[in-house]
Amino acid sequence: PLRLSETTKSSLEQNLILCYTNTSHKSGDILQDQKSNLDNKDIQENVKKNVKIAYKMRESLLKENLNVFIKFDITWI
Repeated sequence: PLRLSETTKSSLEQNLILCYTNTSHKSGDILQDQKSNLDNKDIQENVKKNVKIAYKMRESLLKENLNVFIKFDITWI
């Protein structure tokens, strides 16, 4: 869990949008698909990139730098 200030939490709540896509999925199917694709080198690289992105987003939230968080740029990786 991230320990964010009330100001940061409030700002996120006021500025994020949750969208319903009218689609469903089974998490077990997703996990099985992920397991079966772990040998794929392209997928391994994408997973590494996603991890880097997640850490950058976490860092920007903890530093209360929402401008960086909301203006995510793929050049971070």
